[in-house]
Amino acid sequence: MSVQIKVKITRLIVVLSGTLLISTSLVFYFAHRPLYVWNYKGETLQFRADLRQADKVPAYPNESAVYQLIWKPNIEEIQILFQSDIDTSLIAVEAFEITYKLKVAYLKVHRDVKISAKEISSFGNISERLSPHSLGLVLIPPTLATTTAISMEDNVILIQGKTTEDFDLAVVKFLMILLEVKI
Repeated sequence: MSVQIKVKITRLIVVLSGTLLISTSLVFYFAHRPLYVWNYKGETLQFRADLRQADKVPAYPNESAVYQLIWKPNIEEIQILFQSDIDTSLIAVEAFEITYKLKVAYLKVHRDVKISAKEISSFGNISERLSPHSLGLVLIPPTLATTTAISMEDNVILIQGKTTEDFDLAVVKFLMILLEVKI
């Protein structure tokens, strides 16, 4: 009888251990797999880069300050600013993704914000060239970037990446801040 009890206990331990191993593996898999889709207020949005990787891109001075600037109540216009003849196709793709998701975000909260793209000759004194009710989003592609980050000065947000992949991640990080995506 005691041998039979030992066999049952051994089987129970093996079954429980197997179940625990499978459960842990599934949790790890789902918590670490790439994430390219997010639901924003009922709208399913696709992203070019993995949200988990983009979440690692730093924002200066912090995400909250960038968020506050984007959603400032007096913002009536957003200008996506870039230099011409430098990574033009990459900038076009990123500008399209930003424009689309900005429009979705502002429409969801019933705000009519004009969004335009504008070529600039230099990145100097941008905030002085914008109206008090405008926000500048400066796209700095890999050929000009010194870091991979989101940063802000006055009413200007700089989005830059040292490689094409990093630039994608920086743009997605900006959009995550805009849409309050928390991973």
